[in-house]
Amino acid sequence: MLKQVMTSSSVAKPMLLATANKNKGYYQTNSTITTTTTTTTTIIAPGNSDKSNVYTTVDSNKDNNALTEYIKNTYLHFNNVIPKYMKITSIVTTSTTTSRTKMDFDTYKQEIEQQLEINSKHLKMIEENNYVGANCPKLDAYLNGKCVSNANSNGSRCDRVFFFDIDNCLYKKSLKIHDLMQIYIRKFFLYALNLPNEEAAAELNAKYYKEYGLAIKGLLENHSELGIDALEYNRLVDDALPLQKILKPDMKLRKILCDLKDSNKIDKLWLFTNAYRTHAMRVVKILGIADLFDGITYCDYARNDKMICKPDPLCYELALKESGLSGVSGKNAYFIDDSLDNIKTANNLNFCKAIHIDEYYEDSNEDFKRNGIYTIKSFKELPKVVPELF
Repeated sequence: MLKQVMTSSSVAKPMLLATANKNKGYYQTNSTITTTTTTTTTIIAPGNSDKSNVYTTVDSNKDNNALTEYIKNTYLHFNNVIPKYMKITSIVTTSTTTSRTKMDFDTYKQEIEQQLEINSKHLKMIEENNYVGANCPKLDAYLNGKCVSNANSNGSRCDRVFFFDIDNCLYKKSLKIHDLMQIYIRKFFLYALNLPNEEAAAELNAKYYKEYGLAIKGLLENHSELGIDALEYNRLVDDALPLQKILKPDMKLRKILCDLKDSNKIDKLWLFTNAYRTHAMRVVKILGIADLFDGITYCDYARNDKMICKPDPLCYELALKESGLSGVSGKNAYFIDDSLDNIKTANNLNFCKAIHIDEYYEDSNEDFKRNGIYTIKSFKELPKVVPELF
């Protein structure tokens, strides 16, 4: 006797119907989700008396005539005969269309507002209690536009600058702050673009990071019709990270930076990051090193239409200019970053030394330079690759 086993599969196909609401600084997204449920019929037919049952799974995309021939041919292949009692059951395909409104940004923001408040209170606490390195009048003055300026720079002219990346550079990559950040980014992508699932969000995030160096730049370049606010993105992603639960003052790092400054062989220590200023400042204040830096070149999220970031050479030219290097030249610039792409750009621009920091690098104790790239595992090795500065 024939038996019938029913299995179903559902595929969600989103159709984006988004409208910008720039006045509120966020936008709402409505979506029509079409779910197609395909019922696949599995025929379980007995063979001859001396043979075992045969299982045939039917492709539901075939029409009924083709299905009949498909099942007969399959059965003949295994049993050499088509039993008289064999029959073809019908294939059932159903489609269901539902309309729904995705979570808007006001609701989304409420979910993480509490964490933002906790982060703000922590930052205020370490500043008011004068934690080591948490107060940085020189950096604050620079950011407030109070630094001495000249025709080539927003900062005072100098002859030698050491540029420092921040994320996964001043703190270890193994702390997995980057991984946590990806979770926040994927969540933003999920709601902002009304994607079907987090896998799709992760894939698009990876694509934009590879093509543009920053996920937000990819969003701005490819979804301008949505009126995405980069500052809002920064608040919901980087500013929302509970950094105080992961980072702590790093006195070993502080000593190395102090030794570098005290050598008087470098004019300025300069932060150079793809992050926005709020995230950058929070990191160096928690690490207890903010007071050691003379300035910062960051990705300006406030300029949606003119946002530049590493590894774009224009970003390096901006850093050279803002730091006050005479002649806007890279020959007197030192640079350390965890991104090999960023290091390669610095080399192409003839930076004096570009150092790749990678805590998983295997041969750093024996071979600091490979293919023209200096590589160290941690900051304690820095004096070995730039002995002229210590």
